[in-house]
Formats: sequence, C-alpha cells, structure tokens
Amino acid sequence: IEAFSEDVREKVYRRKMSNKKIIEKTLILNKFNIYIIYDFIHDNPLESAKDIEKCFWNLIVHLPRPCSFNNYSLSHLPKTELTDRFLKEGRITKNDIVGVSEKGLVQWNVTPNYQRDKKILFWIAVYNLFGIQIKFNGRSFMIPLFVVKFIARTRSYFVAKLFDRLTAIVQAFSEGKFWSKVKTKYFRAKTTI
Repeated sequence: IEAFSEDVREKVYRRKMSNKKIIEKTLILNKFNIYIIYDFIHDNPLESAKDIEKCFWNLIVHLPRPCSFNNYSLSHLPKTELTDRFLKEGRITKNDIVGVSEKGLVQWNVTPNYQRDKKILFWIAVYNLFGIQIKFNGRSFMIPLFVVKFIARTRSYFVAKLFDRLTAIVQAFSEGKFWSKVKTKYFRAKTTI
C-alpha cells in the first residue's frame, strides 16, 4: 500500500491502486487463506495524521484479518527524483538526506521511540492493534474490530498505547517470556542510569 493517501500513492509513488482495488484484491487473497502483510511508508512530508486517519477509516477497517503491518520511514536518498523535489519545495533540507542524516539507520522500521507528532504515534499504535494476534494456549486471538474502532475514536495516544502495552504483556505471558523481558528491561535501564 505504502502511502496513506490515495493521491500520494498514485502521483508520488506511482502505485495506481485505489483503496477500493486494494480491498477487492485482499478479499480474493483472503479466500485462499493467504496471510497478508501490508507495507506503509511513514514520514512523508506530503502526508499528515489526517491522511493516516482517513486511510484507517476508508481502507484499513475493511481489510480482512488476520494481517500485520510493516511500517517503514521514508529515506531521502541523494540525487533521486523525490529527494530533489522535496528539496526544491523546501519540505526537507540537505540535513535530511541519507549520508548526512542518521534517521535511516535508526528508523528504517518505524518505532515509537523516534520523535514524531503524538497524533501520528497514536495512529501507529492503532494500526498495530488492528493487526496484532495474541497467541494463547495454542490459539490465536485478535482484538475485536469494535474495540479497535473504539480506541480510534478516542483519539487518545494514552489509551492506544495502554492497549498496545497490555497486548504485549499478554503475549509475553502466553509465550512464557514475560519475566525474561522484565529482567532485560530492568538491566538495560539500570546500566543507562
């Protein structure tokens, strides 16, 4: 999918695939029990939290589950058409280009630890909740869609992050890794103090 905005998807990334077409094609794959992983590119200066929200309501909630998301950060590679365009438009500076910027090294995969607008962090957490599978006693469970939609309607980063953390705790317990993860976080925190 890559772009949250259909317009950016088509005109910038040259992916001529509407939300409607994506939904149609994923429903076909779902009929054959094919697990789908969707790729998204974050940090595009042409897209905002409103674009991410619109994509959630117009596309994501219509996708078959289970599924998951790969969230990548847009890297501005030197001497590429897109980088040159963004430089010319003043959307980025030379300090944002790979080779000068270290963002590509620390944010190839999007994490909540990188400085972003709280509204965008909220939607990253909501997308994660939409796709997350909790394995317990040999079975997989998903957070019910009505719960994910409820969290989306709260627009509260705290609520989304709380649910995200709770699902991670339940997952760690079900995998028998909870205490080892607690010890790892404790010792990591202790060594940085």
